[in-house]
Amino acid sequence: MTEQINNHQRNYYTDAMRIIESNEYTRHQYMQLSDNESWKSRFCDYLRGIKTLPLLYDPFFKAIFNPDTNKDRLAKLISAILGQEVTIVEILPNEDSSMMGTLIIMDILVRMSDGSLANIEVQKAPYLFPAERISCYSSDLMMRQYNKIKNMYSDGKKFSYKDLHRVHTIIFYENSSECLKSSIDEKLYFHVGKTKFNTGIDIELLQDFHLISLDTFKEYRYPNIIQGDTAVTGYDCDESVYKNKISEEMKKNRLMFLSLFVTDTTDNMSRLLSVYPELEDIVRDMGQYLSRPGEVLNMFSESLRILDKNSMDLLIDEAMERAEKAEADLRRAEEEAKREKAKNEKAQQEIAMLKQELAKLKQQ
Repeated sequence: MTEQINNHQRNYYTDAMRIIESNEYTRHQYMQLSDNESWKSRFCDYLRGIKTLPLLYDPFFKAIFNPDTNKDRLAKLISAILGQEVTIVEILPNEDSSMMGTLIIMDILVRMSDGSLANIEVQKAPYLFPAERISCYSSDLMMRQYNKIKNMYSDGKKFSYKDLHRVHTIIFYENSSECLKSSIDEKLYFHVGKTKFNTGIDIELLQDFHLISLDTFKEYRYPNIIQGDTAVTGYDCDESVYKNKISEEMKKNRLMFLSLFVTDTTDNMSRLLSVYPELEDIVRDMGQYLSRPGEVLNMFSESLRILDKNSMDLLIDEAMERAEKAEADLRRAEEEAKREKAKNEKAQQEIAMLKQELAKLKQQ
C-alpha cells in the first residue's frame, strides 16, 4: 500500500503545483514558504513522495491525531506514554493558559476519564531554563484544574482538595539540551519524574513528568526497530516507575509511535509499516492529504509561522540571558574593584602608621 501511495505522490506533484499556482492565495502562501528553503523543500518532497508529513508540528499532529475524529488513536498514544489505560473525555482550550505557546511547536491538552489532565508538547530546539519552564507548565495545569473545580462549588458547597486529580506533563524533544543527557547511560531517552521524599514518607504529589528525547531515541533505538528488532529493552521502559504493571501492548505502542514521529522519509515509512502493520490507517490518512495540496500548504505555512515565532522567542531568551550574565559579571567586577580599593586603602593606612612609628623611633 505504501508503494502505491509513493507512486501516486510522484505523479501528483505537477498537478498539485498547478493547483497552487492557479490560486492567488495559495500562490502567495507558497511564495512566503519560499523564504525558508528547508521548509519549502520539505513541502515539495512530500508532494514528490520522498518525505512524510512532519507529524510533530501542531497542524499535522492534530490532523492525524484529531481529537474529534481520532480520539481513540490519541488515547492509545497517551496510554503508551503514561503506561496506563486512559480514555479521553475532552480536549481543553489552551487560550486561557499563561504558559502555552512558549517555544512550543505542538501542544494539546486533554482531560481523561479519571479526571486527570495531560498536556502534550513538543520542543524543537533546546531552550533555556528547562527545569523552570517544566515546573511552570505543570503548575499551570494544576491551577487550571483547581480553578475549574473550585468554580463548580459556587452553589455554596465547600471546595475539597481531594477532588483534585493528577496532572501529567508530556514533552517530546526533537533536540535535547544537555540536561536531558543521562549521566547513567547516554542511550536513555525516556525520562519519568515524580516527587519523592528522602525519609520515605508516603505523600504522593499529583504532578508527574514524561520527557522523551526523540533525538536520542532516533540515534540509538530507531535503526534497530525499522530493521525489525522490536524487542522492548530497559531503555524503552523502566518498570520500577509504574505503580501498576505496564502492559506489553503499551510497550509495543510506545516504540511504534516514537518510531512514527522520527520517520521522515517514505522509504523508512515503508520499512516501519512492515514492522508495525497497525500504522496502515495513519499512513493512509497522511497520503489522503495529497488530494488537498492547498490544505497541506496551509499547514506548512502555519508550522513555519510557529517556527518563526519560536525562533524569535528563543533569540529574546538568549539575549536576556546574555544581558543578565553581563550584568552579573559587571556587578562581580564592581565588587572586586571595591574590595581591591578597600584593600589598597587599608594597606596605605598601615604604611602610614608604620612610617609614623618609624619616625617616633628615630626621634628617640
